[in-house]
Amino acid sequence: MIYGLVSEFNPFHNGHKWLIDKVKTEDDTVVTVMSSSFVQRGDISIICKMDRTFASLKNGVDLVLELPSVYSLSSAEDFGKSSIEILKGTNIIDKVVFGSECGDVDLLNKGISALKDENVQNLIKENMNKGVTYPKAIHNSISELYSDDIANLFDGANNILGMEYLKSLENSNISAITFSRKGAGHNDEFSSGDFASGSYIRENYSNRELYTPKYPITDTAKIENIEKIILYKLSSMTENDLRNIPDVHEGFENRIIKVVQNTNNFNELCEKLKTKRYTMSRIRRIICRAILGIDNSVKEIKVPYIRVLGFTEKGSKLLKEIKENGTLPLITNVKIGYDNLDENGKKILEIENLATRLWSLASCNNTILNNEFTQQIIKG
Repeated sequence: MIYGLVSEFNPFHNGHKWLIDKVKTEDDTVVTVMSSSFVQRGDISIICKMDRTFASLKNGVDLVLELPSVYSLSSAEDFGKSSIEILKGTNIIDKVVFGSECGDVDLLNKGISALKDENVQNLIKENMNKGVTYPKAIHNSISELYSDDIANLFDGANNILGMEYLKSLENSNISAITFSRKGAGHNDEFSSGDFASGSYIRENYSNRELYTPKYPITDTAKIENIEKIILYKLSSMTENDLRNIPDVHEGFENRIIKVVQNTNNFNELCEKLKTKRYTMSRIRRIICRAILGIDNSVKEIKVPYIRVLGFTEKGSKLLKEIKENGTLPLITNVKIGYDNLDENGKKILEIENLATRLWSLASCNNTILNNEFTQQIIKG
């Protein structure tokens, strides 16, 4: 059995290893699509993608594929869709496995159906027009028209991502399995035994080894280390530039221009930009897209390739099959792969190269990572 897994591993922790161990036997292989230098919550990854690749290869993953920053810095819908497109593009995956708060694929499918309901969509709009936030509007509307059990699905970040995976797997020959998350929840600010959320570990990083397997770390990074670059970039952008960033609507570009002129602090900037319609994650993704040059034209580019970040001996045997039967170009050598891509594919890789450079600039000890054209594949 070849299992597909969507991941960020930011950082790789005991909960991730537990999920892999739940499905993997000696005869199975695990392929993961992993976010690169920027992650879905709108942030730089705390650990560089090559260290996270190595950690996952030492803890049960056999093949690590990259989810480029253009797609990792997306809403749950686009993040899930792009990740599954890469897994589908390998043409080798039998089953996608993921963690969720509910641990029930059937219930998640009921959530998908409820959200598609036109009456629910109309009620969501009515709630939002009354000033209710979008997440709360979804919960209230589904609770009123369906049940609390289905509405509660939308309170869980992993449930929401799981529903996006399932939607993207419709009409494919890949099935799905989900397990209830072990210990602490996705954003819980507490630990539970040997398990803690990625959010908790990032906030208590000095104690990370209590909740993560042991693996080497080159350096860590935090987005606050490049706040002056961010503020300069935003200050230099026009209304039209900002309006063309994905998720900027309803005159929000004017709010950005006004706020950015009156702060020199990244976190303060985000707090001042927050509204009922614009959640913190959405704002942070907008900012990260702006500094990477991800505009609406780039957002529309479909996943153009499958890039290999690392593999084990078992994983290496999958590469020939992907190359022969996959539906997307397979990149194992970035320089050669880049030359063979069309303009859209080259654009995605160029942005990825910039993302890696920004990670270096944000690193806590001024580590300079290899650029995308010289970075070697990690072998575990």
